[in-house]
Formats: sequence, structure tokens, C-alpha cells
Amino acid sequence: MAPAGIRASMSQVLRQEDQHRGIEVHIGKEAIAVDVYVVLAYGTRISEVAQQVIATVSYALTQSLGLPVGAINVHVQGMSKGE
Repeated sequence: MAPAGIRASMSQVLRQEDQHRGIEVHIGKEAIAVDVYVVLAYGTRISEVAQQVIATVSYALTQSLGLPVGAINVHVQGMSKGE
């Protein structure tokens, strides 16, 4: 469930125990697959957010690990009200 306000959002992002929440990484012999689970604000363009997430994750994995990315799947788990 998405936090109600910006303060709650920041504290959730900064908590150590939630660092890997919403991300699953599958490492194969030749490529990496990543599933990212997100909750978006109502009115957000889902396709644009998904494309940006895919591009950012792909770039970060390629630069840091040097392994090819097989798939990045963005799963929208829900919508939250904007503030």
C-alpha cells in the first residue's frame, strides 16, 4: 500500500528493511531478468513510467554488472490518490 503523504513516503524509502521491497531479480546463465512492482499516483501515464523504469534499470544493470539484460517487467500493483 502506498504511503499517504510525502513524509511517510520518504520514511518508507529510507528504511533499511524496505530497501529491496518491490523488486525481484532472476539471474540466469546468460542474462538477468528483473520484475519491478510499483504503485502509481492516479493520473500518471503508466506507459511513460514503465518505459522510464525499464530504461533506468537496464542502464544501471548494464553499467554496474556488465551482464546483458534479458527482461525488465514493470507490474503496476495499484493506483494511489495524488496529494
